[in-house]
Amino acid sequence: MQGWHITAPERIEDRNIEESFDVTTETKVMVTKALVTLNDALHFAKGEPQNVPGSYGIGLVSEPGQNLFDLKQGTRVYISPMVACGKCFNCNNNEPGKCSDLRIAGENFNVFLRNFVTTESSNLYYLPESVSDNDALFIEHISLSLSVIDKLDIQKGDHIVVIGANNFGNIFCQLLIYYQAVPILIDTDEENLQCAKNCGVYYTLGKDDNWVKEVSSITGGRMAKSVVYISDGDISPKNAFQLAGYNAHVAFTGLSGKNNSFSYTAAARKQLILHFVNTGYGYISSSINLIANRACNLTKLQIEECSYADVPEMFGKMAEKLSRGEKIYDTIVKVSQ
Repeated sequence: MQGWHITAPERIEDRNIEESFDVTTETKVMVTKALVTLNDALHFAKGEPQNVPGSYGIGLVSEPGQNLFDLKQGTRVYISPMVACGKCFNCNNNEPGKCSDLRIAGENFNVFLRNFVTTESSNLYYLPESVSDNDALFIEHISLSLSVIDKLDIQKGDHIVVIGANNFGNIFCQLLIYYQAVPILIDTDEENLQCAKNCGVYYTLGKDDNWVKEVSSITGGRMAKSVVYISDGDISPKNAFQLAGYNAHVAFTGLSGKNNSFSYTAAARKQLILHFVNTGYGYISSSINLIANRACNLTKLQIEECSYADVPEMFGKMAEKLSRGEKIYDTIVKVSQ
């Protein structure tokens, strides 16, 4: 098997990958498309982890093995980017969704910028014809959104401030609207906000708006019942506490693993309830159904596309943008036909 392998800071090579294949429990999948995100760009810039990047992937079953899921050769599948460890207390008590050592694609194991992947059949999800290849690459965005919505127990009519209007923030707001909540989307990037408007998000606040005043006006002075801070951007986390009402819920989430520091003094003063959500594990099937039912518009997201051969050039440009503090676009890589 061949795949792009991060070997050093800002260096990536196409290498042979030695990997075992257990026909009794595993299935081999030919990867057709992968999604490269900010998370991959950060790993590339740092030179860690030294493995195959590509956060999310889809493909066609190549060798079904002896699986229990009726996966036939040629079946189009989504490959789970999260794998429970199977060893911790929760896993041993049939609660893999609460795994304390969840393995994450691109961080703990090789993933999708390669021609073949072998994985347990339980990590593969059938994709119906109504779900396009490109849409399927955003399943984890929807899964994480659903996890946050459940964690915050968001109800019809709730005003939810969302800080960060990247593709994930856009999708999250669309799902809030689908469940009849009222998102208020905040970002300093006008392109992000315009994209969200094009997808049907009504309340958007930009860098020139007085966020506290506007949120107060929209909520009738109550401020937000819940605030979702997306860590992928550059807006200070302190804004999440300013925009939350007394005893409100604040969730910190995101897909990049980007670190942000903050003081919790303001949170303590308002007696806010803080949540940290970093996985959509357990929501993949629901996400596929939502895409099939057109619960959100994924056709207008901000994405770029790239061929397998052009991966080094793509990562080089991402590294340059990171050094200049510029925005990184999610990029779909066509791995194989």
